[in-house]
Amino acid sequence: MEACITDIRNWLSSMQLKLNCDKTECIVFCSRFAQSVPDFPPLAVGNNNIHTSSCVKDLGAFFDQHLSMENHINNLCRSANWQLRNISLMRNYLDDKTCEILIHAFVTSRLDFLNSLLFGLPESSLRKLQKIQNSAARIVKRKRKRCHITVTPILKKLHWLPVRERINFKILLLTFRALHVNRPTYLRQLLSEYSPARTLRSSTMGYLTLPKPRLKSYGCRRFKYAAPLLWNQLPDQIRLCTKLSTFKNKLKIHYFTLSFA
Repeated sequence: MEACITDIRNWLSSMQLKLNCDKTECIVFCSRFAQSVPDFPPLAVGNNNIHTSSCVKDLGAFFDQHLSMENHINNLCRSANWQLRNISLMRNYLDDKTCEILIHAFVTSRLDFLNSLLFGLPESSLRKLQKIQNSAARIVKRKRKRCHITVTPILKKLHWLPVRERINFKILLLTFRALHVNRPTYLRQLLSEYSPARTLRSSTMGYLTLPKPRLKSYGCRRFKYAAPLLWNQLPDQIRLCTKLSTFKNKLKIHYFTLSFA
């Protein structure tokens, strides 16, 4: 691994770039059922010795050793709650439209950022994010803090998809772009169209091959499995769309109907 890092440093130097050794982190991923985490020696990066960490940050996401995303969710909730508190303090001076714009800019954008990484997490983890969205909806509609009964009608009136449906929406949007625009290419390479051994009606319905995950806890959360799973569950009129704007519109209506029917 140290040899690989050295090659990366040399390549960055040739491109007039520099590897920031002070911000380099190292983590060992393992199953949550493992009795102990393997103890690896420090990793030499330049003049620094990097020890393994229990949580690292990469491109704005926090990853723990078991990929439970608990640190990421907790940090997101802490940041969103701070923004909600600031907006609530000025709520009496804002109309509904302006307040909703602020909520989308400072809260909803955080809920949607990298939310595809949260696919397959248990309900106990996503419930924290759903509480953030519920609080944001109450602030927009001037409802009391403990108004639990009217949260669902508020979300329906605002036309906001719940957190889990927003995660599925993001994955399907990435899938559509990978299939029809071939971008990004590294995601397109993970998808393969379903082609049965003999001619069937399903061969022209745009299905994707669903791979068999080796590990249920982690394999079912990767894009290679999640994208075909969600894609094949879509109605035919949505799955066969070729225009992005039409696909997004029908997809949101589909999940909106499932959530609030």
